[in-house]
Amino acid sequence: FEFPRSFNLINHYRTSAAIQNTIKRISPDIVSLHFTTGIFTTILKQKLPFKTIGTFHGLGYPVIDKLLKKKIFKAVEFFSAGRLDEIWVLNQSDKILIEKKFPNVYLMPTNGLGCDLKIFDRKQFVDKLQPLRDELRIDPDATVISYTGRYVNFKGYDIVIKSFREMEKRNSNLKLITMGGYDKIHPTGLNEEEKNYVKDNPNIIDIGFTSRVVDYLAITDIFFFPSKKEGIPICIVEALAMEIPIVTFDARGCNDLVEDGVNGLLLPLDAQPKAFAQKIEELIKDKDTLSLIRKNIRSQRDELSRDKFINHQLKYFSSQ
Repeated sequence: FEFPRSFNLINHYRTSAAIQNTIKRISPDIVSLHFTTGIFTTILKQKLPFKTIGTFHGLGYPVIDKLLKKKIFKAVEFFSAGRLDEIWVLNQSDKILIEKKFPNVYLMPTNGLGCDLKIFDRKQFVDKLQPLRDELRIDPDATVISYTGRYVNFKGYDIVIKSFREMEKRNSNLKLITMGGYDKIHPTGLNEEEKNYVKDNPNIIDIGFTSRVVDYLAITDIFFFPSKKEGIPICIVEALAMEIPIVTFDARGCNDLVEDGVNGLLLPLDAQPKAFAQKIEELIKDKDTLSLIRKNIRSQRDELSRDKFINHQLKYFSSQ
C-alpha cells in the first residue's frame, strides 16, 4: 500500500478502506501497527473487528511549535489511540502524556528497537582503526566528533555545525563526521555563509547516506546528536553500543537513553551552540571522565541488544 504523505483525508480514507479489506480477508488474531501514519491511515475507516495494537515511535504533537499544526496532530494521534485496544510507546514522556486520557498505554521496555550488537561491536575494529582514519585523512591524535541523521534543524544539524565552528576557534585538531543527507522539505537551519563554511572546511567530513555507519562510529570519540524530536533515537543506541559518549539535549527519547554524567552529557532545552561547544571541549580535556563514561557504557551495553525487543515481541504475541 502507498501511504499518503499529505494530509488529504480522502486519500487516507481510500488507503484505509483498501488496507481494511485486506485485513478482513486475512482474518488475523491480532493486528500490530507502527508509527502515527501507519496507525491513523489503517484505522481511519473504522475500528477494526480484531484486537489492534499500535506502537507510536514518538508522538508528533508534543514537539510541534506551530499551534494549528500541533492541534491537528494531537487530534489525529488521539483519534488513532481511541481506536486501539492497546497503545505502546517507546519513551516515558509519551507514556505520561497519553495515559492522561487513555488507560491502555504501555511502555516498550527494550530501549526502542535496540540494535544488532554483533555488528555494532567496537572490539571488531581494534585492528582497523588506523586504516579507517587514514582513509579519511584523520591524524592519529585528532578528536573525532560524529553526527548521524538528516541534515535538518529539528534534528539539531545546525547546532552541530555551529558548535563545531565555535570549537574550531580554539582547537584545530578536531574532525567532524556527518552521516545522513539533506531533506528537500525541511531546512538545515544554516544560512548561505554557514553552508559555504561546511562545504569548504576540510575538517568537516560529509559522508552522506552510507551503509558504513558502524565503520565511522568505530573511529568516533564523541557522538553529538542535539535533537529535540525523537521517539527513541536509533543513532544514539548504535553509538552507545560502540561505547561512545553521547552529547545531546535533555529531551524526550534522548534522555531515555542518556543519563547525564553517566554515559554522556545532557544539556537543557534552551542550550545554545556555545554551551554545547564548551561542554564538549571540557569533556575532551577530561580524560578521566571520558574513561569513566566509556566504562559505564560498556557495563550497560547488553541492554541495547535488538534481541531484547525481538524476544519481547515473540513472548507478547505467543501469549495472545
